[in-house]
Amino acid sequence: MGIDPNAHALAPGRDGGALAGIWGWLLLPAIGLLVSPFVHLFEVLVGFGWLANRSGGSIQTFATIHTVVKMTLVIYTSLTAWDFFRRRRCAPRQITHLLLIRCAASLVLFILGLVILPPETKAHRMLLVSAVRENNLLAQVVAATIWIPYFRVSRRVAATFVR
Repeated sequence: MGIDPNAHALAPGRDGGALAGIWGWLLLPAIGLLVSPFVHLFEVLVGFGWLANRSGGSIQTFATIHTVVKMTLVIYTSLTAWDFFRRRRCAPRQITHLLLIRCAASLVLFILGLVILPPETKAHRMLLVSAVRENNLLAQVVAATIWIPYFRVSRRVAATFVR
C-alpha cells in the first residue's frame, strides 16, 4: 500500500469532472489545431498566386520559399492535430515542436522577405504588412511562452495524452 504517483490523473478536478479529456484550457489549442491547417493552406494558395505572377526575380524566389514553408506547416500541423485528437502520448511534444517551428518560420520568412525583396516594390510593403498581421513573430513567441510550459507541467495534459 503505497501512494500512487499517477493518482492525480484520476482525481476529480474542481468542477467534479475527471482531469482526462480535451476540456478546460486544452480547448484553445484544439480549436487552433482545427483552424490552422486551413489558414496555412490558404497561405499556400496565395503563394501559388505569387508564383503564377510572372514578374520573376526576387518575388518568385520569395514566393517559392513562402509556399514551401507554408506547405510544411500544413503537413506538420495536420499530423499534430491527428495525434492530439487521438490523445497520443507524443502530442504534447509535437505541439511544443510546432510552436517552435512556427516561431522560426515567422522569423525566417520575415528576414528573407527583407533581404530578398527590393525595398521599393509593392511586394516588400505587403511583406511588412503581412509580418504584422499574419506572421506576427511577437504573437508566435507569446503563444510559445504560454503553451510550451502548459504542455510540459499540466496535470490535465498528463492525464489526457496517454495512448
